Amino acid sequence: MLESGNRTDGGELTRISIGIILFTNGTIGIIINVHNIFFMYRSKDFSTSFGYLRKARSICNIINLLVFVFYTAPITVFKYLPAGDEVGRIIALIVSPAYVTIMFIQFAVAFSRVIAVFLPLRYNRICTPKWAAVSC
Repeated sequence: MLESGNRTDGGELTRISIGIILFTNGTIGIIINVHNIFFMYRSKDFSTSFGYLRKARSICNIINLLVFVFYTAPITVFKYLPAGDEVGRIIALIVSPAYVTIMFIQFAVAFSRVIAVFLPLRYNRICTPKWAAVSC
């Protein structure tokens, strides 16, 4: 076996490193998605169905990333998981709809892009903002 000088008892360094990576990536993702939402609300180019779908996707991403930053990363770093973990179940019940919605939004974005490529003259009649709101 190869010996590593970076290892501590029980993989503490690995666990802490993973927690820090979760926290860092989650924080960066939240900052980027918040920036995207503000940019899309200020830009007239995103007042289309595609823009509404992108805003909804960013909001769902923020909800999911908040769980990583404020729940998963601290539990990973500090190795604290309450018995029964009722908090985790409640958080999962709250966040699961946002997580599942991302898949439907991605399908709607793909459909919107197919219409834009193959039926560009009918795009504004088929993919309206009302259609985007219903598809989310």
